[in-house]
Amino acid sequence: MKLVFNKASLDRLEKDTKDRINRVIQNPQLINELGKIAVDTLKFTARKGISPETGERFKPLSKSWKNEREKIAEASPTHPAYSKTRSNLTLTGQLLDAIKFTYSVTTKSIFIRLFMDGTHQPYRKKYMESFTRKTKRGKTTVNTGRSGFYKVGKEISNLKLAQYVSEAGRPFFGFSERLKDKLLTQMKKVVIRYIRRNL
Repeated sequence: MKLVFNKASLDRLEKDTKDRINRVIQNPQLINELGKIAVDTLKFTARKGISPETGERFKPLSKSWKNEREKIAEASPTHPAYSKTRSNLTLTGQLLDAIKFTYSVTTKSIFIRLFMDGTHQPYRKKYMESFTRKTKRGKTTVNTGRSGFYKVGKEISNLKLAQYVSEAGRPFFGFSERLKDKLLTQMKKVVIRYIRRNL
């Protein structure tokens, strides 16, 4: 048995391989997986209390904001990553969950764009129904006449809130060089897996 490879057959093999790789790279399922990796990396890093943009720990929370967060958490659904004392941009989870992505594809590249979507809804707090006051005769309980919940803050676009958060010393909407390298490594593994499936 003889196997003959000439230049024409090798050229056809090369073209076929390139065509398959191009089809893989333009596969929406692959691109969605890459976009999800990018978004999840931002969220996961921020929720650990580390700025994805700088690689440093977020500025600590003030004592007054820790107390405020605790009161909000008593009246509002919180995200599983919430902690009263942890500076990780996560109380209800609205801000980080607003990170979305879109993509476009050319014959040579995939462009994935991350953006902040939607609006951030106000938090809720419970009205103080009563408090204790000191008098000459001791302590007495005063009823405020209020009950139920009230809104804390106003509805604001998540993009604008992200800008305020960044200016306040907690930048999170970007990738440090170290995180970019880690992200690129993850993405290469996914691309190689898709290519192997289709060759």
